[in-house]
Amino acid sequence: MGILTRAQLLAQAQLAAGNDQTTGFVRTWLDAWLHRTAKSWAWPVLKARIADLPITVGAVSVDVGNGDFVATYIHRIFNPLFYRNSDYKQRGRIFIRQILDANYDKDESVTLVADRTGAPVTCKIRMKASGRAFTIYPDPTPDKQYYISLDAHTIPANIGSAAANDSQVPWYQSDKTLLQACKCALLEYDDGGEEGPALEKGLMKLAAMVIDDRDFDGQGPGDNTLMGLDPSVFL
Repeated sequence: MGILTRAQLLAQAQLAAGNDQTTGFVRTWLDAWLHRTAKSWAWPVLKARIADLPITVGAVSVDVGNGDFVATYIHRIFNPLFYRNSDYKQRGRIFIRQILDANYDKDESVTLVADRTGAPVTCKIRMKASGRAFTIYPDPTPDKQYYISLDAHTIPANIGSAAANDSQVPWYQSDKTLLQACKCALLEYDDGGEEGPALEKGLMKLAAMVIDDRDFDGQGPGDNTLMGLDPSVFL
């Protein structure tokens, strides 16, 4: 995370542009840019552990994200998930299956779930209609209550257009890039929503800065790293 609040970012960008009449437009523009940028890359700062999601006996599915169990907007769930029972004596991994899996014996809609119960070994995951949460379908169907833990790429809620929210610090880690984003918002406002030469140049610079930020902030030590060790030997 950077150190400048949104109010400080707005003030600096408006001072550089000589325009202090477009605060509301910049707030909304910056929110939209932050949302899109969050989805563009699995930024380490946006990764979160969601632990102890309960799934009851015989449950065909369980929802998570955007108010279901957690308020967080989830963009992606990482493989594998993990489960435990109430006393931690039964634990294991749940691997994600492809949605296009052709094995109808494991499909929750065309099989009798009571015929295949036990500790979950695999699951299918479908995005909900909101686009902000997921439904997890475990296989086998739980024979007792289990608790699922998972790692996810999350998307922060918008800061919002109210002045009262200007004290917040955006999640993005480079203040320099955030200032460039605010400048692009001002250029778009000045161009009446059209993409003039100055805005086109500003957006190209902004895109290049985001690419550079991925090298510095987009991959933390030990993060986004696949060591490739045999999981049957190295747990």
